[in-house]
Amino acid sequence: MRVLSLLCLTPFVTGLMPQRDLCGDLQRIAADAPNGFRSLRGEQTRIEGRSEDELRRYFTALHWPAGATSCEISENMQMSPKGRHYPNYSCDFTMLDATKSKAQNLDQLAHQISRCLDVPPDDDPDVDEGTQSGQELMSGHDMSIQVLLGPGNPTISVSIQSETQ
Repeated sequence: MRVLSLLCLTPFVTGLMPQRDLCGDLQRIAADAPNGFRSLRGEQTRIEGRSEDELRRYFTALHWPAGATSCEISENMQMSPKGRHYPNYSCDFTMLDATKSKAQNLDQLAHQISRCLDVPPDDDPDVDEGTQSGQELMSGHDMSIQVLLGPGNPTISVSIQSETQ
């Protein structure tokens, strides 16, 4: 019995667990975008909005991309005139490289996402090195992707929105 329990713990102790892959994780999320991220939703956590027309439902995300510190899924409660709920999958990431500026980290993550999801990168990102804030927008394959960095915030927010739901 002792040998069995020791063998079960060996991968954790020796570090033999498989590494998570950001591209594979993002591709899994993007593949569920046309389905409104339904297979990746956990429990509903809250409903928020300034008016009845702006109410959104929020859900825990069952799958987080490698490196994400938090993720959630949301969608409009009311359908748009086009019959869509616009589900959104959002995750926060800490800085990737402490030797680079926040804006450089934002650009690095945005280009990595662009390559992973085969979506053209933003030709003119809105990044302010002075305030260390900005955003990059990309779209393609019936989804839009926003990579955001707020001033004074050590995280980068990534949002993938389905354009078909």
